[in-house]
Amino acid sequence: AEDSTVRVWKLKSMQLSHTLNHGAGVTSLLFADGSLFSGCKDSVVRRWDVGTGDLLATMDGHENKGWILCLLAKRSELFSGCKDGTICQWDLKRNALIRIMGDPEDQHESGVTCFMLYGETL
Repeated sequence: AEDSTVRVWKLKSMQLSHTLNHGAGVTSLLFADGSLFSGCKDSVVRRWDVGTGDLLATMDGHENKGWILCLLAKRSELFSGCKDGTICQWDLKRNALIRIMGDPEDQHESGVTCFMLYGETL
């Protein structure tokens, strides 16, 4: 949300389970294997334990607002797109940046607002 939080609700009881606090407005969410990943306007991707609400990792690699997240589950990799025109590839076993995709001249001139994985193609 723009108030820098993600609220996790139990659907059956409609009760608030956790409030996850960020440094700025949240722009994207992705759920996988018990973890919630959030992209934020402070350029940090965060990994949360959905059951406990604990922050598991922060992944910093963008220079500007993060906008989109996509998961490649079979390789335990996450991709994040950003307003700075970059796409970062993350290793979820180590919660670490693998690389920023492409050479600077190959990157977008403005923000990456959407992308999709299809097999081994992004």
